[in-house]
Amino acid sequence: MLNLAFIGPLKHAGLALAISVGACINAGLLFYQLRKQQMFQPQPGWGKFGLKLVVAVAVMSAVLLGSMQFMPAWDQGHMLERLLRLGALVVAGVVAYFGMLALMGFRLKDFDRKARG
Repeated sequence: MLNLAFIGPLKHAGLALAISVGACINAGLLFYQLRKQQMFQPQPGWGKFGLKLVVAVAVMSAVLLGSMQFMPAWDQGHMLERLLRLGALVVAGVVAYFGMLALMGFRLKDFDRKARG
């Protein structure tokens, strides 16, 4: 249903959006069922952890959208110029995301938490 809703107005980008939204819905339903059946209990600190990730993604999105306002259209320039612009956006996104996490006190070792069982 999402494919039908998004592909018409958004073309090929609608397919990617439909897949992404479907994945988020599936993850949400899985989380709901695991909580409902008491098979998953979040550990203390998950809310703060998630909030840091959401803030970092928001900052990264703002940097990328802002940067694109100063760049020419993607169909302008030679292929090398386009690749360099894309590379600059990727680097800006990585720096914004991990820089924001670092500013909030997040360290890479925080991703390496082992489940207690």
